[in-house]
Amino acid sequence: MAMAAAIAPAPSPDSALPIPRPERGLSAIIASKHRARWLIATVESLLAQSQLPSQIIIVDQSAVPDARAAVCARAARFPRLRLDYVHDPAINGGAAARNRGMELADGAIWLFLDDDVQLEPEFIAALWAGYRWLPQATGISGIITNYTTPPWTMRLWTRLFCLGPFADDRQPIYWRAAALRHAPPLAVSRLGAGLMSFRASALAALRFDPRLTGASLGEDVDLCFRLPAGSTLFIQPAARLQHLRAPHAATRPHPLTEAAQAAWYLHLAHPRRHPGQRWMFAWLNAGLLLAAGAASLRRRSTHPWRAWWQGVAIARGILAR
Repeated sequence: MAMAAAIAPAPSPDSALPIPRPERGLSAIIASKHRARWLIATVESLLAQSQLPSQIIIVDQSAVPDARAAVCARAARFPRLRLDYVHDPAINGGAAARNRGMELADGAIWLFLDDDVQLEPEFIAALWAGYRWLPQATGISGIITNYTTPPWTMRLWTRLFCLGPFADDRQPIYWRAAALRHAPPLAVSRLGAGLMSFRASALAALRFDPRLTGASLGEDVDLCFRLPAGSTLFIQPAARLQHLRAPHAATRPHPLTEAAQAAWYLHLAHPRRHPGQRWMFAWLNAGLLLAAGAASLRRRSTHPWRAWWQGVAIARGILAR
């Protein structure tokens, strides 16, 4: 997995892109389901920002909106803040929920957050600083500070098999969060759905893929890949948060299922993203099958093989809708 090498260049004084201003507002969009306690804590960290958002949009898919009263009471302390709390259990998945939130957003910047994150007080101020310093930026993400570096075997596997559009250049930045606290923004190829922001103008004609339901695996990378030509994305290390990873309502799929689903979905949805992508995709699947084979031998079970195939089937089913 390659580290994002490019440090953000200095802004061009004659850039054609408008520089968003804090007074034009930032809309924070949070998709949530069955996580009332975590959602309330996330909103509290938003309301504790040194620079408040102008709008908070919550799209709650829970059967019962247990967090609504607490969230509304806390937001009421800030009369200039607009709160949109949508409760709709019929919405299925993070992608559809975020799309609903985008219909209500009126800020110059749209910030997408998971419902189980804790923002440091300068998170939003650091995002604004990033957009002012980088007028060419289409989108800017924060950095997750509590992800641990995986074992060397996993890092070696990803460096060997995840190439081109399948190489995730976000994760190595997260692993170095402590060392990068005072670093300038870093150019990356994709942003993470739980802490990414974009200029509203860049997303005017774009939405998350509504065919992705449930956890909506790959929604963030897919959206980044569909941005207008010439778009530039950055991680701002000064915009910091912890991802608490609240329990899922349902049991999480096998890691091989998730890996295969994400790879097949992104390849089939964007087959010409990178020169030589067909071979990179075949090489990645060889690596996944190698991992499945090793796991099957260790466990004396065919379950890892079946987990890989299940991910393939899910991805193909999504794109057949």
